[in-house]
Amino acid sequence: ASEAVARLEAAADALQARAAELEGASGAVTAVGSGGSAPQSAVSLASLEQSLDPTIELRKFLQVNDFEGAFNYALSLSDVDVVAWLCTQVPPSGVAKGLSQGVLLSLTQQLGYNLDRETTSKLDWLQETVMALDTRSPTVAPHLKTVLGALLGQLQDAVQFCPPACASKLTLVTHVVNSLNNA
Repeated sequence: ASEAVARLEAAADALQARAAELEGASGAVTAVGSGGSAPQSAVSLASLEQSLDPTIELRKFLQVNDFEGAFNYALSLSDVDVVAWLCTQVPPSGVAKGLSQGVLLSLTQQLGYNLDRETTSKLDWLQETVMALDTRSPTVAPHLKTVLGALLGQLQDAVQFCPPACASKLTLVTHVVNSLNNA
């Protein structure tokens, strides 16, 4: 399993252990059930799970094909591993073109980080997101040079560790990013 999936599975295991602890200490819940009032600090198990494992919420978005919502949520967490995980759950072709320009730009920026992990998936997504960017969009245009310039540097650094199987994809994405950056 990839490192991101391993981390998410570890978080899920920790969540299950914490849930078992909470079930054992359910005095406040019992008090509410017998007519008492819930303490203001009481948190539902579902909200605790969701906060510890963002894939729960992301799967809800994916079940209804709300890709914009899923990527917005993942990007809002500022966790590249969560974004990378989401990208492994959804094929980039067709989906990227349906995302808003703001999401595409943010996704392009975050996918450039840690290219040594999930390299093939990130390159597949980068190819699609960069091609779907509208360089004249008022949302994208003011930030395009900064994002693409940083991404270009990250792609050039990736040459050192990119597996041979994805070298041609890396070259293609680098050329596309370079072309957009110089446009």
